[in-house]
Parts: sequence; structure tokens; C-alpha cells
Amino acid sequence: MTKFFYNVSIPISVDQLFIYHSSRKIDLGSRVKINFKNKSRVGIVIEKTNQPKFNTLTIEDILDESNIFSKNDLNIFKWISDYYHYPIGQVIDSFIPSKLKKLSPMTRLANVEHRLSNNAYKLTKKLTQEQKHAVDRIIRLKGFNPVLLFGVTGSGKTEIYIRAIADQIDRGNSVLLLVPEIALIPQMSDEIKKIFGDRFGLYHSGISPAKRLKTWWEAKNGMKDIIIGTRSSLMNPLKNLGMIIVDEEHDRSYKQTTGLTYSARDVAIKKAQLLNIPILLGSATPSLRSILNTQLKKYQLILLQNRIAKTKPPKFTICDISTSQLKEGLSDIALLAIQKTLKKNKQVMIFLNRRGYAPEFSCEQCGWTALCNHCETNMVFHQIDKRLICHRCNAAYGIPPQCPECNSLQLSALGLGTERIQLGLTRDTDLDNILRFDRDSTKKTGSLEKIIQRIKSISSGVIVGTQMLIKGHDFPNIELVIVVNADRGLTSLNPYAIEDLAQQLIQVTGRAGRLDGVSNVLVQSRHPKDRHLNLLKDGDYLAFSKFILEERKKLNLPPFIHQALLKSASVSINRNIKFLESAISNVSGKETIVLGPMASAIPKSRGKFHHHILIQSNSKKILHQTLDQINNNISELKVSLRTQWRLDVDPLDF
Repeated sequence: MTKFFYNVSIPISVDQLFIYHSSRKIDLGSRVKINFKNKSRVGIVIEKTNQPKFNTLTIEDILDESNIFSKNDLNIFKWISDYYHYPIGQVIDSFIPSKLKKLSPMTRLANVEHRLSNNAYKLTKKLTQEQKHAVDRIIRLKGFNPVLLFGVTGSGKTEIYIRAIADQIDRGNSVLLLVPEIALIPQMSDEIKKIFGDRFGLYHSGISPAKRLKTWWEAKNGMKDIIIGTRSSLMNPLKNLGMIIVDEEHDRSYKQTTGLTYSARDVAIKKAQLLNIPILLGSATPSLRSILNTQLKKYQLILLQNRIAKTKPPKFTICDISTSQLKEGLSDIALLAIQKTLKKNKQVMIFLNRRGYAPEFSCEQCGWTALCNHCETNMVFHQIDKRLICHRCNAAYGIPPQCPECNSLQLSALGLGTERIQLGLTRDTDLDNILRFDRDSTKKTGSLEKIIQRIKSISSGVIVGTQMLIKGHDFPNIELVIVVNADRGLTSLNPYAIEDLAQQLIQVTGRAGRLDGVSNVLVQSRHPKDRHLNLLKDGDYLAFSKFILEERKKLNLPPFIHQALLKSASVSINRNIKFLESAISNVSGKETIVLGPMASAIPKSRGKFHHHILIQSNSKKILHQTLDQINNNISELKVSLRTQWRLDVDPLDF
């Protein structure tokens, strides 16, 4: 009997493929049932191989009538595994719909060929000259061609996406449209649905596993030619993929922070390169790395410098609060501006990137502060829920009636969160329609859509929110924007803090005056003369980014240097340090800098201490050679079995 031998991936932490045999030929990229350590598992057939010198187990069953991943998909998985130094079995497992990870017979699905009509849509909006120029350039793209669509807020980037999608559909191709967060999907999908009807599908973690599987197979079988989704949709098996669009390409949410710490934007770029198709990166505040790539001529740059409504940018005012008495975080100037705006039947947005009522709950008598037992970080006071909640591990506790240290009744909530501003305005003013837009107010199913609809249905009101509020939403009646705590970005030690602050300020500024152009942005700061803050007053993000790039070049910081973090977590500080020191024991080289071990910015979380080592090099190739060497060292360490560790390539958080 003829035997065919295959390398099969299994979702385990060992970076290794396993050889099995079958009496049948199997399509690469298919799911199979195998026995691994006396347990039935789902594996993915990666490649054919020669018969080994040892005995192999039989593939017990083929779970698909045809493969679920193409040869190109497998090549992309291989690249992800190599670049992020993560076992390929776990890489693939990160992108498979959960129902396809099971051995249940219901997952044995067949392909059904289906093609959609190419003319089942109608474009109605008239384009500006800038938009026409952008669309003309985009539809001429051939092969791998990254384009940075750098457009001010309100310049009509979504309409350009729609024209690019229509062009691809006319060619018989499909399009993957990535957005950074689920909160942005309703608005984007509404725009796409108006034009393309049911041609598109949604794919993200907010959808049930059954619906995600249905969308997966509809895309694979040609029943959907547009997929809108978050980073988990990146490997959706669309037929004839012709273009990838990454909206808000700068957004940190594209970076996975647990498990496989990949950047969906960067993987999308690599996917486009391997498939030899164009990729469109859109943003009003592009990442410094993308702007540098346009300077190096690696990306094309398309500028949209004017709003569709031809409105002027908002008036940007820095309000010095260094000597001011604030009422629940708001100055008298801000409160007066709110009253004036509401009298004109307009809306106000208050931006504070901190949810809850107060970030600290403590005793005035002895100084005791409520800390999470698992994380050693401040518990956040939530007034509405009457709970102390850790925003790291979500542990929740009741409010103590007295200080647990000295029994004092003088307990205070210190600091400011979105809940405190909302409740303060409700208590101290006669204002109507004071809404809150953050993770707490949108966590129930359907609540996000209800809040968005509520904002759009009222002419006058105050919306208090975190960065969820400023990401791409179109609320045309907002005339005043107040930024409550810009100083966190000015004083932070995080090397990305200034870039993040700039993006937030430009994005929040773009929410104002989109309808009639009459708008104001009031930024409260105790550092009104800060040069970075004043560079942003004119709203010229391109000029600001060039200035910051020059600063980073002089300091040899990203994007001019390549970095990775080796992170360690355990119940013992000494164990962390011993592990990290052993992992880099023989790592050396003039072109590699290794810093640490050092405590992470959050030294303890979920009951474990966290430390890391920073590895950096001017050469991406040498950096990855060093990481391979570190991986080899770790594989020989016994202590690593008692230490959770991972490599974070191109880190954003320290």
C-alpha cells in the first residue's frame, strides 16, 4: 500500500512540525484528525515530506473535502512564525474560526462555487477634485504597491475606499477592509452596505462563532467579495483577493498584546507583498513608520488636505490650568464654553482617555491606597457600580466602609475618569443629554449601536468619552471639543507617548465642525508652552511628524532602529531575572544592544511579576539572528518551564 507522508502542525508551544502518513493524497492546508500523545487532535497539513527513518502514526481522518488554507496562506503563516518567533501551529490556531478547531462532524463542510454579479451596486456621491485624483492613482496600481492615503479628518477617505472596492469588484476580485476596533465597524459597514448590499460580510470577535464560520465559508466560496473586520479577519480566505485596505493604519489596536504579539497592519503589508497586490493604508494621523516609508519611497503618498464640506479646521486653544481651580476636571473657561455651545443647539465632546470614576481610592488619614491583590496596581473606583475594579485583570471588590488599615471613615476617590465628569455635570448643572462613550458604557450587546444612534438623534448634548469616541466616528453636530488631560502624553516616559498624544489630538480635533466648520478645540494643560503641544496648534500633522522623526533620528529611536522585548512572568522576581540573564548569556555583537533585565512598566499583573530585556539593532536581519540565538538558549533552560516568556517584536508597550 502506498503511503504519503506529511508534516502536520499542532497548536502547541513547541516550534515543530510532526510527520504522519496516509494512504490518501491530502491537499496542503487541510485539517486532519491525528493522535498526539494518546489524544485525538486537529492538525493542519503543511507540506509533503519524505519517509523518515522512524515509524509514523496514521492520519486518522481528513476533516475537509478541500483545504481550508491555500498555499499562499501557508506561506504567510510561515512568515509570521519566522518574523514573530512563534510556533507555526499556534500561529495558525490564532486565525482559525473556533468551530474549525473541533473534531465535530458539523465542521466537515464542502466548497460550493458561487459568483456574484459584477454590476449589483450603484455609486451616487460626487467626488471632489482631490478625491478624483486619489481614485485615479489607486485604480492604476498594479502588483504590490503600498499607498499611504494621508487625509485630514472629513476629507472623504471612506468614499475613496468605496471606489477602490468597486474597481476591484469590476475586475472580478475581492477586497479585505481592516478596521482597528469593533466600535468602528457599524459606521463603516453602514456605508458599505448602502452601496454593495449583501456582498460584504463582517468578521470579528463580537460575532458568534457560528456566524464567523458562516462568513468564513461564504468568503471562501465566493459568496462574499468584501470582508470588513478587525485583526482576526486578516487570514479570511477570500477568493481572488485583489486589494487590502487598512483604515486608521496608525491605530495601536492593530497590535495584538497577548499570545502571538503581531501587528495586523504589518502582516497585511506582507500578505499583499506575497500575493503581489496593492495595499491602501488610510489615516489622518499616519504612524511615523509609514511616513518614513513615504520619505524613503517605499510607499506612495496620496494627500487629501481639504474637507469635503470645504470647512476650515477648528480653532485650537491651549488653556493654561496651572493655577486654576477645576470642577470635576473642568476649568471655568471650559464650563462657560460648554454653556455657550449648548445654547446654540450644538454638541460638546469631552475627551479623557481614562474610564471609571477615579483612578485611586485611598484613606486621607493614613495614606492607605486600594491595590489589586493580583497586580499591585491601583484599583479604579466605579461610582455607578459601587465597585473597585482592576483595569488590568478585571478583579472587582466592594467599597470598604472604613479604612482597612486605621479604621478611618475618611476615604476619598482621587483623580479623574469619564464617569466622574459625566456624574459631575449631571449633578452640578441643569444640562440635558450628558452621555458617556467608553468601554464600560458599551460592553452590553447592542449598547454601542444604541449610543451612536442616540448621539446622532440629538441636536444638543455633551458626550464624554475615551479614545473609543475619537476613532473615525462621524458626529456632524459637534462644535466644541475639550481635551481634559493632555499632560499625560507630554510627561510620560514611554517613547511613543508624544506620537500617541499627537494622533489623539488631531483625531479629536477632527470630530468638530464637520458639518458647518464652526468649531473650537480647547486643550487643558499645565504645560501650555510645551513645544510639542504648540506644534499641533495649526493641525499640521505632517509638519509635526517630520519634526518628531528628526528628533528620533538623532536619538536613534524607532522607526530608525529595530527592537524586540524578551518578556518574562512568574511568581518570583529572582526566577524572572535568572531566566532573562540565562537567555542572553552568550548573546553578543557590535551591532546588537541588549538592555536589562528590568522591571516592566506594570511590574506585577494577575499574580505574577513581569520583567523584560530590550534587544535592538540598526539591522533587522541581525536583530532576528539574535532572537534566534536567544530562542536556542531558552530551549536548553530548565527554568523556562516555570517561567512564562515571549518575544515581542516591534513592541509598543514596555
